[in-house]
Amino acid sequence: MIENWFKDAKDFFNLDDLPGFDETKLDAYLTYKQLSSNMFAVLRQELKMSYCPSTFYRKFIDISATIKITDTKIIVEYNSFKGQEKFKKLFCNMNYRLEQLGIDPCVPWLGNRTIVFKFKD
Repeated sequence: MIENWFKDAKDFFNLDDLPGFDETKLDAYLTYKQLSSNMFAVLRQELKMSYCPSTFYRKFIDISATIKITDTKIIVEYNSFKGQEKFKKLFCNMNYRLEQLGIDPCVPWLGNRTIVFKFKD
């Protein structure tokens, strides 16, 4: 089980496809990979699920959604899917919770927009 999880994580996060030896690129790449892995671990813990990355992606991320972009927001509205109640609890008030922690929810590389998740019933 553990070996399968590591193999799946390696494949999903492309850990065997490192860029050439340019220290800046390599540092950025490894930082991105570590951040992705840590974010996935926190998400699994919050949702109380033990899926490996590709299974998690296939079951919950690779679902249809409508994306609307306004001057201040990127709104991602998912169609109804099995298990969405757990995601609603985690994502629907995400910006408010970030602000309560003193974190600005605006994403600089997305034009300082906030990401808003909605779920159709």
